Amino acid sequence: MIVVDASVPVHALTNKEELGKKAKERMAGQRLYAPDVVSLEVTHTLRNLVLGKKIVLGDAELARQTFGALLLERVPHWPYMGRIWELRDNYSVY
Repeated sequence: MIVVDASVPVHALTNKEELGKKAKERMAGQRLYAPDVVSLEVTHTLRNLVLGKKIVLGDAELARQTFGALLLERVPHWPYMGRIWELRDNYSVY
């Protein structure tokens, strides 16, 4: 089981350099889990990459569609909000 944040699938789907290749390799064949906000975070990041001219719109659209097809189990974060708040002095919410 691998828990991912938005950066892992974004790199796997958009980065053609070493970091993207490593992200793809690490995700391949694994059961993936992510907080349920991951879809929003990935979409936001793709938007920023397009607006910043880091990737073209077509590549972002392909990445968005491919992300939607990933076998990624989204886990609700709301049951953990109390614990997340308790850890506020040591960790960010993310």
